[in-house]
Amino acid sequence: MLAENPADGAKKLHFVYTERKNLEAYLKTGSFPDGAVLVKDVFAGKTGTFTTGTVSYADDLLGRFVLFRDSSNAKAGSSPRFGDGWGWAYYQGSETKMTVTTNYKTDCLGCHEPARATDLVYVQG
Repeated sequence: MLAENPADGAKKLHFVYTERKNLEAYLKTGSFPDGAVLVKDVFAGKTGTFTTGTVSYADDLLGRFVLFRDSSNAKAGSSPRFGDGWGWAYYQGSETKMTVTTNYKTDCLGCHEPARATDLVYVQG
């Protein structure tokens, strides 16, 4: 995510992880397989001038998004963090045990709805 003035560099950097088999399945079918886990780490961006020019790089971890593929919605009735084929969670900062997500419909869909055509996941890049 760029700063208001792009010359100021990046405000945030996003790094997304999954197993190779999940990516290969998505590229083949257009859908992530049941049980796939996607993790997105969001870091504050820091920008400086180096010998190579102006460079943005990751600074503090702001939070971590985790998606768990539940394509049959088998867990949808078990928790308000499950639905639309996914389990949804956001962990602030370096927290790894307690999600701040209480209900995916109010906490997650506002950002993910525009990506419904791609399995509610932004796949650009």
